[in-house]
This record gives sequence, C-alpha cells and structure tokens, in this order.
Amino acid sequence: MAQVEALPRNPHIVADKAMKRFFEVVERDEPSHWKRYDAWLRAHGRRLKPTWRERWSDSWIHKSLILAKLPAVFLNRGNPRPTAWPDEDATVYA
Repeated sequence: MAQVEALPRNPHIVADKAMKRFFEVVERDEPSHWKRYDAWLRAHGRRLKPTWRERWSDSWIHKSLILAKLPAVFLNRGNPRPTAWPDEDATVYA
C-alpha cells in the first residue's frame, strides 16, 4: 500500500493526466481488496508477520516484474503500439 500511496506523487505520474487518473482509482480501490481480511485476521488472532519466505517471494516477484517482465513488454518492437486508451470509447463498457 505504501507504493500505491507514493506513486501518485511521482513527477512522471503527475505530468501524465491519464496515469494520474489511473493511480487515483487504484489508491481508492486497493484497500477494499485486503483491508477487510486483515481486520478479520486481527480480530481472530491470526494476523502474523510475514515469514522470510514470504518476504523473499514478494521481493523476487517485484524485482522480476520491474527489471525483466515489464521492460520486455515495452521494449519488444513486435508489440503493436496502442492508438488510444481503452477507456476513451465509452461504448465498450456500456
């Protein structure tokens, strides 16, 4: 959640209107995915600190995404460039 709170303040995100809007939605929506479960676990005494394996797994996933997988998507010249943002056509979601 700390990353979700920090990203909307990033100058690159602030400069891009669409990215800023995207991260505002993520910031508003993200807690609903985990907060209720966290409260339930705390109420039932089952909230545990993450193990070293969980921390290692999170680190590995994050680093592989940032350092390999996402750059591969954006740097692959075979991928077609989008011509418009998916939400520009409101009829898609109607």
